[in-house]
Amino acid sequence: MGSPFLAAIPNRDFLIVWPTDCSRELSRIIRAKTQQYFGEYPYPLSRSRFRGTVDYLEADTSWPEQ
Repeated sequence: MGSPFLAAIPNRDFLIVWPTDCSRELSRIIRAKTQQYFGEYPYPLSRSRFRGTVDYLEADTSWPEQ
């Protein structure tokens, strides 16, 4: 995967992690799935995207929640 990376945690059952240099299409698909998993599955956690490295994980404000 490498570092830095992006992540989403839409509910307690899903952790989605992808590289920062992914295509716009993959990013669009992941955003749509994050929204879907947050809204349709039990135990929702966050619609946010996070940026991380081996040392930290922080909210990415460039991907606003809907």
